Amino acid sequence: MNISEINSDTKPSFTILVADDDPDDRFLLGLAFDEIQGAGRLHFVEDGEQLLNYLYRQGEYTDPVLSPRLCSFSWTSTCPKKMVVRLFQK
Repeated sequence: MNISEINSDTKPSFTILVADDDPDDRFLLGLAFDEIQGAGRLHFVEDGEQLLNYLYRQGEYTDPVLSPRLCSFSWTSTCPKKMVVRLFQK
């Protein structure tokens, strides 16, 4: 599965989606989130296509239990401009 979930043992109060293609960045952010014992879920996707699929509940992200609605999402500054434009056009 392409999604990592932190703190799944408690009922989360919010969901944060992070789109980042660097596995080291995802790992470090996951560690930091775990360290502060965040009350929510932290999900990772690896690229813009996965981000769009998650946001529009397409492909592997159609199940609302595995891909709940978001409180916030973040992507890296290296995200292709055409992907950002496509995201906000929908």
